[in-house]
Amino acid sequence: FFGISATYWQNFERGGVQPLLIETLLEDNYDIQAFASATLVNPPFYRVVFGNVKDIRKETPGATPFERDNRITEDFLAYLDAREDHDRPFFSFVFYDLLHAIDIPSSHRKKFQPSWEFADYLALNNHLDPTPFFNLYRNCAYYVDSLVGQVVRKLDEKGLTQNSVIVITGDHGQEFNENKKNFWGHGSDFSNAQVHVPFIYYYPGNTPDVYTHKTVHYDIVPTLLGRVLGVKNPVEDYCMGRDLFDVERLPYHLAGDPRNYAFIMDNVIYEKKVAGNILITDSLLNKLPRKRVNPKLLLEAIEYKNMFLK
Repeated sequence: FFGISATYWQNFERGGVQPLLIETLLEDNYDIQAFASATLVNPPFYRVVFGNVKDIRKETPGATPFERDNRITEDFLAYLDAREDHDRPFFSFVFYDLLHAIDIPSSHRKKFQPSWEFADYLALNNHLDPTPFFNLYRNCAYYVDSLVGQVVRKLDEKGLTQNSVIVITGDHGQEFNENKKNFWGHGSDFSNAQVHVPFIYYYPGNTPDVYTHKTVHYDIVPTLLGRVLGVKNPVEDYCMGRDLFDVERLPYHLAGDPRNYAFIMDNVIYEKKVAGNILITDSLLNKLPRKRVNPKLLLEAIEYKNMFLK
């Protein structure tokens, strides 16, 4: 939403700084709605991201992520049907949680087999065959795909795909010990298994294509602001990203939060641990000697990280 690293989260929260994307949408009289399966209260996205949006929906009823994911789909489809001011533009955030929970009823665990019945984290170890756990995850992904399909079909039925931009992505990957270092899940390292995400960008009239240059989450904001909302400023004025279709890319990427973050470069990861020490590895998490450090490039990356600090 900001197009800026989450290392700035505390700065935004304490200073009440709102995302330029949301502020621009409000100025252009967009109807902004959130349909979130996971709560927007903790972390306080309702305040940090949608602080100036009146009556933003913070939570969704439902005992399980499966129930809530179905509920937000139903509610969004109902919202599209109930819209009375068809000339007013809208922005909707539909936030699924099933792939985060990895928990789905047995009737929906049949597509990919063999599959675990539930995510048994106590059974995980470096020698475990990840296939049944991964298939449970795939079954969850398959179901969420079907819900996204309902959303896209409804937009198409109502003729809205002719003038709507659709972004489909995730906030992180999910590791299943691909690097054989006994890492599972997310938030524990910065290898490809955890930082790579699916990304689909639909723009009316564009010819479908696949691009191979590196893109990052920071690119969403400048692409929407420049291509959809008419912002003419250079992107470095307000974000860390670039237009998605700009093939010129920085030689590093910043990922993580204020306590634990990393500069990800070409097969080298500089990770700043919570304790303050620096871990240098390749993309498979194998430790590298300090002689592999590129001081000039690392200094440039640090300056990039701090570009919006005064």
